[in-house]
Amino acid sequence: MNFSAEVKRELVKEKLKSPCCKRAALSAFLRTAGTIETYKGKVGFSASADDDILEYFGAIIKSLYGGAVEIKSDKGEKRKRLRFIGDEALNALIDCEILKTEQSGLDIIFGVSKYIVEDDCCKRAFVTGAFLGSGSVTVPSFTGGSKTGYHLEFTFNMYQVSADFSDILCALGFTPKSVERKDSFVVYFKSSEEIADVLTVMGAKKASLALTDLIIKKGVMNNTNRALNCEMSNITKSVEASVKIREAIALIESVASLSSLPPKLREVAEARTEDPEASLSELADKLGITKSCLCHRLDKIKKIAESL
Repeated sequence: MNFSAEVKRELVKEKLKSPCCKRAALSAFLRTAGTIETYKGKVGFSASADDDILEYFGAIIKSLYGGAVEIKSDKGEKRKRLRFIGDEALNALIDCEILKTEQSGLDIIFGVSKYIVEDDCCKRAFVTGAFLGSGSVTVPSFTGGSKTGYHLEFTFNMYQVSADFSDILCALGFTPKSVERKDSFVVYFKSSEEIADVLTVMGAKKASLALTDLIIKKGVMNNTNRALNCEMSNITKSVEASVKIREAIALIESVASLSSLPPKLREVAEARTEDPEASLSELADKLGITKSCLCHRLDKIKKIAESL
């Protein structure tokens, strides 16, 4: 089960109690996963999703509007579809501020009504409903297998709904980003910390804690890797420097002999030749000089070799 599925599974277990929040969640779900339908002159709607999500919203519909909610697979479809047709369904669409009655008949409301998300609890429920309808969240694996990084998104088929949804998130203290993708409008987050907070607001507290734990562990692992990389880099540099000074000493020995060097430099060259594996600190201690003094003398030896 991927992380999105885990979040949705947790959300449908958290039952909404307030009728206003149930209405907000249903309105968002229909805005993202629903389709308005007519059958034998009756208006209603259908939506396709995973079974547990359809059962979740089926229970909300029954508690708010009554009527017969049908959940079954259409011919040729693998996923089940929730279908609600009739007077109760029309009342639901009007109550959820998706349709409105005009003198000329019914008309579609293209944005999110402020009455649907008047209270903060309803704003949170609307975000939950939108995620259950079209949301997805991806996180990198602990082993670093995923290249996507942290990403949470909600997809809408109408620009105004996506813009109003961004305003709802802003009112809850978030800073979402938006992008148009083909025929869809996407509201998304990339910040791992903000994604964890959005999960908490929706009611997916376990998923939020799991994500926070992953963020911390990956931070520790990244710091450890950086330290190891730095250490390996230092070791590589030390080895390369040691090889170069040994080559310089060998060149001087073959061309002019070490006896041609000044006494202090000759002492260093002979000590390095006798103990090629010693670290600079160990070599400096052996000669009774400081490490910086040793490095200075080694640099002089390399320059003499370069002049030969």
